[in-house]
Amino acid sequence: MEEWSALEAWWRANVPEALRRLGAPADASTIDAAEREMGVELPADYRAWLLAHDGADDGLFGDQVLSIGETLGTWRFLTEMFATPVPNPIDPDPGVRAAWWHRGWIPITSDGAGNRVCIDLDPASGGTRGQLVKFWHDGGDRPLVAASVGAWFAMHRERLQTGEVVVLADEDGRFDGVLPRTSLTGSLATCRIRGESEDAYRARVDQEKHRNRGWVLADIIAVLLRYKLIELVPGAFHASLSIAIGGSMANVPWWALHEKLHRAIGKHRDVAAVHVTAEKLRELLDAFPRVRDILGERPSFDEPLDET
Repeated sequence: MEEWSALEAWWRANVPEALRRLGAPADASTIDAAEREMGVELPADYRAWLLAHDGADDGLFGDQVLSIGETLGTWRFLTEMFATPVPNPIDPDPGVRAAWWHRGWIPITSDGAGNRVCIDLDPASGGTRGQLVKFWHDGGDRPLVAASVGAWFAMHRERLQTGEVVVLADEDGRFDGVLPRTSLTGSLATCRIRGESEDAYRARVDQEKHRNRGWVLADIIAVLLRYKLIELVPGAFHASLSIAIGGSMANVPWWALHEKLHRAIGKHRDVAAVHVTAEKLRELLDAFPRVRDILGERPSFDEPLDET
């Protein structure tokens, strides 16, 4: 397939070791059996790709590309689970059926959280057979992803070439997957871009930390917990936190706090919120030397904390 050949050539020229993430060729008889059970004929471009590579792990495309066996198993599971139509609101793109799940959708990826890109073999009026649609497990949006599997490969290559998607490396410089550049925020800002100098990496991470006050505040909350200056209470996580301290934490991403809290109080995995008083925060601010020893740097704020 021309589009896949061009994408494969990009990987081979730029990150050849990434191609080890590809699966071995699928057997034609296995594909035939899957088609018979699902009652479909798979698009020629997808079938050709399976005959070359039966899936790929999550390094090459961000999400795992399923093997034909995994595709069949996932299709079977979802079709049985949603045999009775789900009465939830559906918001499909034009050309996509207004359904929570449809047996004509063939799942080909997995993000590990239940969301999948599917080949749409039974589109609505105005759609194209073989188009790709996104299935969200917890929401009714059903957006179009690409016009075909081949177009999806071409889209990935273009995003890699333009830097819209970046190649990551571990601390030893080895290939470590891909991410949209826009995802390199919050805790993901510490991901290393392949070929990035140490100075450029540090500058980018520091810029993100200064941009997002929540990083520092999340560290502070972890220290407050260690020294029992705040208490843990049940409730809506980020909502309770914002209300508890007058909105001064409104810009703190919930995932950052969640990560810091788990590190600070690993056994309290059912805790959903933290109440912090302005008085306790002021005590901490007055004790910055002590906090600095723990955090490794003196926290700073772009604006004063609100009082409650």
